[in-house]
Amino acid sequence: MSLWIIVAIAGVGSIATVASFRFAEGEAHALQDETLKQVGALIRRIPPAVIDQAGIFRPSPPSSEAVAVVRLRDDAGGLCGATQGIALPCGLGDGLHTVMYGGERWRVWVVSGDAGLRFAVAQPTALRDEIARDGSLRTLVPLLCLMVALMMVVAWVVRRSFKPITQLAEALDRAGRKEIGTLPTAGMPSEIEPFIVSINRLLHRLGEALEQQRRFVADAAHELRSPLTALTLQAQNLDTVAMAPAARERVDELRVGLKRSSRLVSQLLSLARLQQGAADNHGVLWLADIVRQVVGEALDFAESKRIDLGADRLERLGLPGDRLAVQTALRNLVDNAIRYTPAQGRVDIRVYADGTWACIEVEDNGPGMTPDDLGQACRPFFRATQTAETGSGLGLAIANDLARSMGGELQLHAPGTGLLVRLRLPGVRAG
Repeated sequence: MSLWIIVAIAGVGSIATVASFRFAEGEAHALQDETLKQVGALIRRIPPAVIDQAGIFRPSPPSSEAVAVVRLRDDAGGLCGATQGIALPCGLGDGLHTVMYGGERWRVWVVSGDAGLRFAVAQPTALRDEIARDGSLRTLVPLLCLMVALMMVVAWVVRRSFKPITQLAEALDRAGRKEIGTLPTAGMPSEIEPFIVSINRLLHRLGEALEQQRRFVADAAHELRSPLTALTLQAQNLDTVAMAPAARERVDELRVGLKRSSRLVSQLLSLARLQQGAADNHGVLWLADIVRQVVGEALDFAESKRIDLGADRLERLGLPGDRLAVQTALRNLVDNAIRYTPAQGRVDIRVYADGTWACIEVEDNGPGMTPDDLGQACRPFFRATQTAETGSGLGLAIANDLARSMGGELQLHAPGTGLLVRLRLPGVRAG
């Protein structure tokens, strides 16, 4: 806005400056023409005898700054006044004229007096133009100073007026997802208040819609957990029942489906809990302990796929935060890496400090992701296009939400083979 206002001021000011210069220059020329007329009127009132005695029409050396007074003859032919710096047609009519002589322009005022006296008062236009320009420029200096001062004042006023909005935007950027309520209108420009009120109404409606969605996800997951648990138990009881190989194969497929559904319900419950509130701080968390616990929980799953799971860099780092949140995020990252890594693959975990940040990396040698998939991988229920592995599409979304709730970030890199996921959390402390 400041830029556009300054551009507008500069554009209008430039037009006004050019117009003022032209008007001032025209006024200066008109004043100089009036001076020539006054000189002519003064000479006209002098008696011819006095004119001759004073030598007013006497030839004088040419001068680019002096006013030349030339006596004209009545006949229409020939030139007059060549010895006075300018040659004029002797029959030049009364009034103002612009005459070229010797490559120089002259402004000429021709007067017819009493007793057949005719004469011209001439002045070089170079001197007139210089005087007009000097006078015009002197009138422009205050205008130009005013334009510059006006631009500075406008920029200051706009910045000062919008400073509360800038501070509000910074506060919103620093606020967590659960901290955004109604936007304050106190101290805001009156022109912006209707917009802020409308945004507050929109935020209220959006909050209600999100709360309904959270309740639906949580309620649906809770309602599904009990029947899925019962079905899983019944499927396990079928292990003791004698049945044909084909039926046993169908039961195994059923158990795999139930396991996948139970995992999806568990992740939906985790997502619902995340959306209901931010993580709480519970003292210092030692990341190496959390990594060991998560690796121990995931060993059976990794061994079932003959995947080498381990930590090749494990610095002793701590940070303030919610142990359950960090553990849940890492568990989802490790589970995701094992799930999408082919048999006899490798999953490595690293913990190290990067300045004031604690970094937890999970790297696998699976199929990786395309650049398009990387940009959408943290969206709930998104699954990579180049894998046939079944999954819920919630693992990375949950880890990303947890990272953001703790003031950190989740970074994904596909170096060519496999996927590298880096969880960065602030407030690291060396142990």
